[in-house]
Amino acid sequence: MTLNGNRGGRTQQFKGVDSFWAIWQAFTASTIFGLMGRIIQILLINRLARIGYWLFARIRPFLPKRHQCDSGTCNIHQKN
Repeated sequence: MTLNGNRGGRTQQFKGVDSFWAIWQAFTASTIFGLMGRIIQILLINRLARIGYWLFARIRPFLPKRHQCDSGTCNIHQKN
């Protein structure tokens, strides 16, 4: 995941686990996402998250796809 953000007049680019941290920082600390933004800063948790993200990125191409679209665009089917 790559995220481009503008904070304090500076444009920054975040990749991988840092992208999630940047998103979670926008939430207040009283929410679960704000709490995760603080927890991910802990060194051991950060290292484990980076290893997990790296492993997921390596196996992602081999995981089954949800839906294949032949034309390049997909229709959304609504259930009644």
